[in-house]
Amino acid sequence: MYRNRLSVGLGILLSAALLGCGNHNIGTPTPTPTNVAPVAAFALTGDAFTASGASAFKTVKLDATTSSDPNGDALTYRWDLGDGNTATGPVVSTSYPGGAFTVKLTVTDPGGLSNAATQTRTYTQAAATGSADVKVKVVDTGGTPLSGVVVTLSGNVGTTDALGVAQVSGDTGRLSLLKVARAGFMTQTVQTELKTGAANATIQVTLRPLETVQTLNAATGGTLSAGSGASVTVPANAFVDSSGNAVTGMVQAMLTPITGADVTFPGHGEALSAAGTRANLFSYGMLDVQFAQGTQKLQLAPGKTAQLLLDLNASKHPDGSPINVGDSIPTWWFNGQVGLWIEESAGQVIASATAASGKALKMTVNHFTTWNWDAVYNGSSTTLAVKCMHLDGGGNPTVALAVGETCHLTGFIQLPGSNGMAQVWHDSYIDSTGVTAMGIPTGMVVTLTGTANGMSGAATTTTGSFPTLASPLIIPLNTVFIAPPPSNTLAFLTPVVSVTDSTGALMVNADNTLTVPPGSTPTFTLTKSGIPQPFSPCNFASLVLPCLQSATETTLGQMHVSVVLSGNPATYALTATLGAQTASYTISVY
Repeated sequence: MYRNRLSVGLGILLSAALLGCGNHNIGTPTPTPTNVAPVAAFALTGDAFTASGASAFKTVKLDATTSSDPNGDALTYRWDLGDGNTATGPVVSTSYPGGAFTVKLTVTDPGGLSNAATQTRTYTQAAATGSADVKVKVVDTGGTPLSGVVVTLSGNVGTTDALGVAQVSGDTGRLSLLKVARAGFMTQTVQTELKTGAANATIQVTLRPLETVQTLNAATGGTLSAGSGASVTVPANAFVDSSGNAVTGMVQAMLTPITGADVTFPGHGEALSAAGTRANLFSYGMLDVQFAQGTQKLQLAPGKTAQLLLDLNASKHPDGSPINVGDSIPTWWFNGQVGLWIEESAGQVIASATAASGKALKMTVNHFTTWNWDAVYNGSSTTLAVKCMHLDGGGNPTVALAVGETCHLTGFIQLPGSNGMAQVWHDSYIDSTGVTAMGIPTGMVVTLTGTANGMSGAATTTTGSFPTLASPLIIPLNTVFIAPPPSNTLAFLTPVVSVTDSTGALMVNADNTLTVPPGSTPTFTLTKSGIPQPFSPCNFASLVLPCLQSATETTLGQMHVSVVLSGNPATYALTATLGAQTASYTISVY
């Protein structure tokens, strides 16, 4: 009995020991941590902020690096900038015009949980020193005037007439926004500053027509293509409307490319880098991407991306080095609220079997806007001194701008031999002193266009030339680009007379401009010393003098009238008649 009791006791002890060993090896399962939503937080800094408040058109830096996630997960950042634009990333830079704007940051963790934070700031513009009358002429890429274009400057609005001209008032002495918009064309928006003391200015703006509308099924997504190798690839179910609602059905798309840079380049190349510094861009190519459903503009849904492609024409970077497949190029989107390009992410140079250069540009985007592949020039610069001059009676550019008159400049800067690498110089103005100096990258070819009081002109030079104000580059204002408004009355302007010698016989050519009611056809008569003369169109095969060489309405409401007279001394009077109206001028031959 004793032995049996001992055996039972040992068995109990052994079982207990084995049970303890089993607990040690198997253990208790560790519970899965609960995913907790992140916390959004951000700060607004930059040179827009001073002790006295927030300033318009200056740099605003949005920094969300103080946002956190209780689980330690990596976050994605999406910004609603409060001006109709969006951006992504933990740190972004932007700018605001005058007014109140609410910025919303949304951070999202890998599990799909999100949190948002908002801040509102009111941005104040500097006080204007005065105002100036500004005429803005708007043309398309073929030079044809555009009517019905809405022009907004310093908050004042005008609409272009049949000649493509709108007149508005602009503030002087502070930055203002010039916005030029018409349906079917890319909108042009630039920052501009009329100098203090300016009384008038004339500006020419060229608008690029949007490409043909295409359609895409929102449910399936797909790829759409345009000229210059441009394309956009959108995933399925990627569209939302302005309220953030998912979009189904067919949507409309317009893809408008610019390979390089030209006068239609939005914002004229002025930009804000990711670091919050101002820069001027050299463009490799640009693609404007717009999606809509009816009148509702569409955007990419949060978390969705699209791929953009464009043929590469340029062969060199701004520093002169060759462009190679695999090169990374910064990408920028256009903020039309302030006329600035904003840096966001980077694109790549890829091989292309269809591009003439064998290369194309690629980028991945998370919102639709005007996108650009650009480089910031970080090389040396030099001074270019410029002066706008009117022509004297001999056709020479010697007449200075009048007091209060302003010459508006736009520059086109190109890297020689780059096959398209170019920069559009942002707007600047020359005041009545007629001289300005600009910092220009070295090793470039520069073409500057000046406009003043309805006249325009251009000049081209290489950088390094004309570095001093004592010997500036002269822009001759030799072309009428804003003609006087059409008149309902007949009136001759100042004649231009020249003498030619044809086989020993002197002939006098008299040219003049006749203002007429648009589309009208007056008749012409000529007297010699008060005696009516036979007066028919010139037939140079058997020339009979005097004769009417031409009477053509070259500009709406303006007719070019040319007569050919004998070189013998006499006094002629040319008369135009339209109904009860007459106009005449005298030509004296000595």
